Amino acid sequence: MTVMRATALAVVMVAAVPATAVAQTPTAGDALTKVVTEAKAPSVIARWGVDGRSYEFRYGVRRAGGHAPPVQGVFRIGSVTKTFTATVILQMVGEGRLSLTDDVERLLPGAVPGGASGITVRHLLRHTSGLPEYPDESAFDDSGALKDPFRTWTPRALLSAIKGRPREPLGTFYYAQTNYVLLGMIIEKVTGTRYATAVRQRILRPLNLTHTYVPGTETFFEGKAQPGLRTGQRPVRRRHRPESFDHGRGRADRLRHP
Repeated sequence: MTVMRATALAVVMVAAVPATAVAQTPTAGDALTKVVTEAKAPSVIARWGVDGRSYEFRYGVRRAGGHAPPVQGVFRIGSVTKTFTATVILQMVGEGRLSLTDDVERLLPGAVPGGASGITVRHLLRHTSGLPEYPDESAFDDSGALKDPFRTWTPRALLSAIKGRPREPLGTFYYAQTNYVLLGMIIEKVTGTRYATAVRQRILRPLNLTHTYVPGTETFFEGKAQPGLRTGQRPVRRRHRPESFDHGRGRADRLRHP
């Protein structure tokens, strides 16, 4: 089985001690070391703030056989991106531009293979749409995701992969990236802007998150903590994994934070 081994970015609230002493403090250092070891993650960076002061902890390596992750290193935040996506959706609901009861088929006609009539925005947010998960990139081998890693996979291309896959009953909780692919598309439909632009204008700039951004189709760059695939015990670098394949995962999995 192919397993993702991604670097973890942890934000924790613990008893405050100076950053230089964190590694010697059982409450912080030992606890975080235990967490990352049990999770079998290659590394972790934790950062927290108390009374205006910032504290940090790092453990492990940035890449297999490499050095410790830099405190100011760049990380993909994975499905934490869903929080940003949901926030923009709820902002638009508050503005009256969208309703939680809006029908997805009406908003995005023909986007979902087999139709999305009866599925609402609320269903997507709660992962209760019943829609199946689209396969990860390893399952796209025959159609070229791994053979052609620089192809740009659009949301509609990802959604096409669920054609014929069984659905769960409407209202049943089933965690699927598909829901947030659609929410990202809805954001673009309602705002008339790209997903990245909407997130930047509505969340990143107002909160002064100057080091958080949505990447495009570029490959990984030096200095970024690199996730990887592990088949058995053999690590495989994924330096050139296309960011475009994550177009929807959050829209589910694309924001980075250094």
